[in-house]
Amino acid sequence: MFRLTNKLAVSNLIKNRKLYYPFALAVLLAVTITYLFYSLSLNPNIGKIRGGETISMTLALGMVVVTIASGIIVLYANSFVMKNRSKELGVYGMLGLEKRHLISMVFKELLIWFLNLDSWSRPRSSL
Repeated sequence: MFRLTNKLAVSNLIKNRKLYYPFALAVLLAVTITYLFYSLSLNPNIGKIRGGETISMTLALGMVVVTIASGIIVLYANSFVMKNRSKELGVYGMLGLEKRHLISMVFKELLIWFLNLDSWSRPRSSL
């Protein structure tokens, strides 16, 4: 059964790739903005400038707010994708896939998607 979920995960990614574009954009923007706030707030050189402690405290508060907002954005984008796929997942359930197999299939789709995204984001070495 798990081989079937592997095949379904790959075929679903190919079939629903246009549905994943807004999800990819939302996740990439959320991760980028969160990383920027983390790198700014944890920069040791900010404490050396005038008013650096105030800036650090403000950035730390902003880091918390941005992390929460990013989490909400990612969860909203995920719910958008899952809402659009609810009929498809319902058909799989009616055909006999158990809930654990559906969860496994969706997890494998996300894992394949993130690994593919990670391979595209790595810098290429020039020959």
